Amino acid sequence: QPLEQSLRLLADLGVTPMPGETFSELCQRAATAHPDRSRLLSAMAHHHQVLTHASLNSHQRREHLREWWRIQRELGSPS
Repeated sequence: QPLEQSLRLLADLGVTPMPGETFSELCQRAATAHPDRSRLLSAMAHHHQVLTHASLNSHQRREHLREWWRIQRELGSPS
């Protein structure tokens, strides 16, 4: 699952969820801790929001998932 992988990736960056914190808030906190990756973390939060809440057709969903995975790869590589 993309969310589970993202949470592991964020934990590897030293940022774990606090009680009641949204994924977007978690990504924002991670961006503060890792300003060199803030653009990617913001994009990851955006795609999560869209994938979770937007009404997407199969093509749109595939495109957002593709971007999500690209961001995951970039964030997982050494900065």
